[in-house]
Amino acid sequence: MLDENEEYFFPKKISPFMKSKYKHPAIYRWNTFRKESDDEKLIYIGEAQELCPQRINGYLHPGPSQLTNRRIKEEFQSYLRSGFKVGLEVLQFDEIRIEGFNLYQ
Repeated sequence: MLDENEEYFFPKKISPFMKSKYKHPAIYRWNTFRKESDDEKLIYIGEAQELCPQRINGYLHPGPSQLTNRRIKEEFQSYLRSGFKVGLEVLQFDEIRIEGFNLYQ
């Protein structure tokens, strides 16, 4: 998301809103689709200690030793050239509880 009401699509610039909202651990999914987010798609699921800006920047500007990030960036760019969109979705939790212990509330 660029702001509270706008989705994030690769390779848009990271907004200040995203930096503040997603500067924490996250489980996320890159959703690659043609026209609507629920049509023909390919997905990539990942996890990060800090989704934004650290992890997203890894996809946008991978370093020479970041082989996986470089490969995924190349795949995303290929999808974009083929007419796909690449959107970011972040798993949201209201509460996380393991055997009575609250991890997130």
